[in-house]
Amino acid sequence: MDTEYAALINSKPVIYLSLKNCKGIDMGTLIYQIKQELDREYNRYEELLRGKLDREKYGTKRFYQMLDLLGQLELPARYMSTAIADLTRVVNEFYETSPILLIDEYDQPIISSYEHNYHDELGDFFTVFYGAALKGNKHLGQALLTGIQRVAKESIFSQLNNLQVYTVLHSKYAPYFGLTAKETREVLAAYDLELNEEVRKMYDGYHFADMEMYNPWSVLNYAGSAFLDYYWVNTSSNYLIKQALAKANQGFWDSFEKLAGGEEAEVWLDLDTSYVERESNYSLWGLLVNAGYLTVMKRVDAASAVVRIPNDEVMSEFHRRFMDLYQEAVIACTRGLRFCTL
Repeated sequence: MDTEYAALINSKPVIYLSLKNCKGIDMGTLIYQIKQELDREYNRYEELLRGKLDREKYGTKRFYQMLDLLGQLELPARYMSTAIADLTRVVNEFYETSPILLIDEYDQPIISSYEHNYHDELGDFFTVFYGAALKGNKHLGQALLTGIQRVAKESIFSQLNNLQVYTVLHSKYAPYFGLTAKETREVLAAYDLELNEEVRKMYDGYHFADMEMYNPWSVLNYAGSAFLDYYWVNTSSNYLIKQALAKANQGFWDSFEKLAGGEEAEVWLDLDTSYVERESNYSLWGLLVNAGYLTVMKRVDAASAVVRIPNDEVMSEFHRRFMDLYQEAVIACTRGLRFCTL
């Protein structure tokens, strides 16, 4: 509240969608989950704007048409493709200012469609769904998308050429990815807890640009329970990572072995490519970094970086999730079942 941002509170309408639960073993289930999330946000605005909208405006008509469609038990994907764009329009027309659009875990539906082999059927839907909302939408003020997959240059985002992507290597938003040591100490002090070496080893170790950070989720859970436990569990990316690991070569597993032993490793790192669209060790290391399993200690050059597992908490999850795949790779190479040269 002591910054210039306090004056901006309640100055812009916000459209918020969380797609973290939008997944399914078939296309119908996934589309239903997306529909439910859109329906929730549409109904939130319907309650806010009830009796205040000009029913003669095109934007209002589109809003209520979409609201009726979203209320149906089953709805083909194509009918939802402009839902976000239509919502930004009516919100802009009513408030006479362009809204901010926040989409959390935008890539979860895309990953789910790859996992269960119906991405080809939904590719065009995703292109229009995100494209209509973000490309040339004069009713939109600003948009922020978060996810573990790079907003790719290919496929569904091929038409979006004006996006600014911030990775863990960028300094602009580095202070906001986690808690600094000072902030962590202040949080724990409020709960009569100390920031000691045990806490540091468990929850510290992330690097964003040149800043070292503590995991905020884990720190807050520890503050509430006063018990050092493994609170960080990454579930959204496990399928994609395991699929990628199954195709990794011996060069990857050599570095993996170092990391699993607590050492640093220099790897080829590409944070500018989505793994689902360009499979390689480069993008696989990028996927592990973006998913939080690894952190970048320093950039060696444009193509490589030194990485490590951030802390004991993530090390535990790393071993639990992926060591079985490492053992399988070792056995396959030993038996000559896999091409294992560098």
